[in-house]
Amino acid sequence: MSGSEPRRVEREVVCPFCALLCDDLEVAVDGNRLAVLAKGCSRAAEAFARPLPDDLRPRVRGEPVALDTALARAAELLATARLPLLAGLEADLSGLRAAVALAERTGGVLDPMAEEGARAQLLTVERAGWVTGTLAEARNRPDLVLLLGDGWRTTAPRLVERVLLPAVRLDDRPRRIVQLGGAPPEEAAIEHFPCPDESLPDRVALLRALLRARSIAAPEPLRELTQAIRAAAYRLLVWSIGSLAQPALLALHAAALTRELNAEGRAIGLPLAAAPGAVTARQLFLWQAGVPDPVSYADGAPEHDPGRWCGERLLGEEATDLLVWIDAFGTRPSPITTVPTVLLSRPGSPSSGTPEVAFPIATPGLDHPGDLYRTDPVVALRSRGLRRTAALPTVAAVLAAIGERLPPPRI
Repeated sequence: MSGSEPRRVEREVVCPFCALLCDDLEVAVDGNRLAVLAKGCSRAAEAFARPLPDDLRPRVRGEPVALDTALARAAELLATARLPLLAGLEADLSGLRAAVALAERTGGVLDPMAEEGARAQLLTVERAGWVTGTLAEARNRPDLVLLLGDGWRTTAPRLVERVLLPAVRLDDRPRRIVQLGGAPPEEAAIEHFPCPDESLPDRVALLRALLRARSIAAPEPLRELTQAIRAAAYRLLVWSIGSLAQPALLALHAAALTRELNAEGRAIGLPLAAAPGAVTARQLFLWQAGVPDPVSYADGAPEHDPGRWCGERLLGEEATDLLVWIDAFGTRPSPITTVPTVLLSRPGSPSSGTPEVAFPIATPGLDHPGDLYRTDPVVALRSRGLRRTAALPTVAAVLAAIGERLPPPRI
């Protein structure tokens, strides 16, 4: 579907398809077709190149309809729902603001329903705290990097290139990179300490004990790693919680290890988020509602209760009677459920069933500009639109239009 405009090359493009938000891509734009020319990973290449379907009309129960018809049906479902669940939440900041406004208007629940283990990790932060750093710190400061497992490879494919092996650093201290567990790394610069996935939390606990000079039995490689950690001036721990066995236990030990290492020297953690939407949503909730996800507006005021308002539980027990699933990047199919679903997703994305209403949605960074937070949630990047897709509305526009069709709130 090439347009009449000549082919052009855009540089320093932000990739919105993982939470690393690499901002150095070179992308060719030929009408509605996009192609990554340089700097992107295989995930970025596939996601940018995904073609737009010819039919971009909304659908009601699988049948194409006019936009006004789909908006009216979605508004009807929200108006009659006792407890709507707005989930997925893979959108830019403006789309997420609209989601919060709609949840507040309808007494709904907001939950990204992110990767497995994300909630356990949040509970670790709430109960015990941790010490984390930015990508800039991770790039410039550590002389020892400890990778927990190999989930970083799929969560942030360009982590080594962009962060762990920078061309220029702030000092000339040699950097040692060690991976504990997971598959053997391909990069020669990364040492591998084998460890079964299910034993990784125990190995981290053992490291903590050895660093406290406990006289306990331990494999010699782990003792050598303990000495290296103790001797380093600046340590970095990296993990992707969704890829790890026993995520709650691993998060507990990883957070404790970063805290304990800061008693002497410096140490930071770099927990890698799977997608930018969940990171952006949490930042929005924290400054707007004052609480992290999940957030409920069922009683009018924002309430955070991870057990009561867990999206997976609400769907599993059918405690919610409407699911609004938002995925503007086309990376997370909606969950399989018997609950009626309003779907806002990138055109051509896989679906787990036939939603009651489906809206093809513009993708931030490809079809329109958008603001997203990186995996280190202190930096927001602006991604610019690359092509003209007037037929595709944004998440913010669709949710606002649905809200306009709701009956006036009761006073």
